[in-house]
Amino acid sequence: MARRAFTLIELLIVIAIIALLIAILLPTLGDARRSGRMAVCGSNMKQLGTASFSYASDSDDRIVSFSWRAAARGVQGADPDLLEHLRGTHSDQDAAMLQAVQLVREFNGWDINIPRDKGLGFPYPHQTTMVLAGYLSGKLPDKGVVCPEDRHRLDWQTDPVNYRDLFSPLPREATVPQRQMEGDIFPFSSSYEVTVGTYDKFQNIISGIDEGNRVGQFRSHRKWAVNQRVQLGVGVTFEKVAFPSQKVFFMDLYQRHFGRDMFYAHREARQPLLFFDGSVQVLQTQDANKGWDPRASNSDAGAMVYDYEPEAWEPPLKNGSPEGSETVEGYYRWTRGGLRGIDFGAEEISTGQPRR
Repeated sequence: MARRAFTLIELLIVIAIIALLIAILLPTLGDARRSGRMAVCGSNMKQLGTASFSYASDSDDRIVSFSWRAAARGVQGADPDLLEHLRGTHSDQDAAMLQAVQLVREFNGWDINIPRDKGLGFPYPHQTTMVLAGYLSGKLPDKGVVCPEDRHRLDWQTDPVNYRDLFSPLPREATVPQRQMEGDIFPFSSSYEVTVGTYDKFQNIISGIDEGNRVGQFRSHRKWAVNQRVQLGVGVTFEKVAFPSQKVFFMDLYQRHFGRDMFYAHREARQPLLFFDGSVQVLQTQDANKGWDPRASNSDAGAMVYDYEPEAWEPPLKNGSPEGSETVEGYYRWTRGGLRGIDFGAEEISTGQPRR
């Protein structure tokens, strides 16, 4: 009895059906993978909240931050060579960078060169998670402080000693000799930025203080304005948080889970945010209060205004261009009143200054 074979037309029809099913299923599978990565991101942020609360319970309610101070005031546990550097420092941010070196030594085992002829950098926004290493994985770098969509940081983590030679693109800190130490600790940084009031004491004092004593921001989105009168990493406790379910604790500078990546300050941006009550909420920037400029809060300037100037490893401008700049507002990165303020769900608090 003759065996019947498929005709060419039948084979083409089967192939067409399979191709159609793949075309239908691929976007769904892609969405499922992205949703899974967002779930991991939210879990990472939850873990940061849990570790931060544990840190506070062991540290007199203090919010996690670099705690070493200029001129080695109250510093304990520093290696002798770092203590020598500390005694000559005049700014808390340099002391924090030295503390970062101590943490890398303890949790990674790698030593970092310390330049003596220049400022060391400003580690608070994205390296504060280093202080939590003992409460998280007990090692540095730690994948748990990086969003699974943040492929560049995950690459840099694989070889923090040699990452400059292995990967591209790189952050400017890794390529400019004057910022060598910042470049050295960049692979230990987090996707999740801690908001300014957690490390700047005066950010949370809404009246009766010289505004020049607060951390501010230069025009560029990754440049901080800090003078030696600013008090960093001291005197900031959870008790100062007035609206824990409405005040952002940790944030990502970029939308990574919905459509194309974009800077958080675009009104359309949406991302998971960790709040001070430990909850993670997915919210859109346009629903947040615009915040303030803490160094000009007696003027009519209202919100912090600065430029987003993307580097090669960051999302493009709103118009899709990878180069140039665009003006944005600060939102929950710069909450009016600092930890005493509100980001979502209600009007900004009154700080006694005029608002736009």
